[in-house]
Amino acid sequence: MSCIVPTCNVASGYFRRFPRKSVLSERWLDSIQKGCGMEVNLLDDGSNESQICVWHFETTGDDNPLMEPRKYIDRYGHQVEIDSCRLCLELFPTNQMVDADGKLGGARIKSLISESVETDFQWNAVSTMICTGCLVRLDLLTAIKNDFLSAALKLHHLMDLVQQEPVQKVEVDMEIEEDCYLEETTHDEMSLVLANVQECFVAELDLKQILQSEEEYYHEEETSVDELMSDSDERNPPVDCEPKIPKKMGRPPK
Repeated sequence: MSCIVPTCNVASGYFRRFPRKSVLSERWLDSIQKGCGMEVNLLDDGSNESQICVWHFETTGDDNPLMEPRKYIDRYGHQVEIDSCRLCLELFPTNQMVDADGKLGGARIKSLISESVETDFQWNAVSTMICTGCLVRLDLLTAIKNDFLSAALKLHHLMDLVQQEPVQKVEVDMEIEEDCYLEETTHDEMSLVLANVQECFVAELDLKQILQSEEEYYHEEETSVDELMSDSDERNPPVDCEPKIPKKMGRPPK
């Protein structure tokens, strides 16, 4: 039986069978597919007889604690090495990863991880490679943490400044009392003015009612006089009062 890796032609020598645990066998398949760039299918007869030659387990690193295949030849004939990210444990080509012994923003990546995650990583037991995705998240996490620490320091500084400032409670209270007295005096004066205005308004209404009553009274009186005069004229017709001039008489006889 030949090696299961599509780009490998080894048909004899030493081989390793796929793990019986599905979690491990899935990682092996993921490593092979990312290494050669081709899809791989295990034997579906349930015998778990799929195997891979030992050449794929030889890596440039010192050890391979997870005993996973890492070295391949891709479809273009280039050698590719696969490793597991120390943070997310996903498999990636090593040319897309960074060693944790390197630096990020002038600081060692291992130190940034220990300070940000606050977890004791056993760097000597497993891979020290970090994928680019985790590296970006680590940089963001470090920036957020620094911003929070800076805000905390600023808060302490503001609290110190507040403690150094003198508090003049008595003067502030006196000013408030004076303001309140002025507000009360103004309110009383306005109440008095409103009361006077209301009295004047009521008096003006009374005057209008009196004038209206008098006008109605005189109107009724004039109407009565006119009616009386009309009745008198009907009963006593007018007499011609014009004086009659006597006719010219002759001189009396002597």
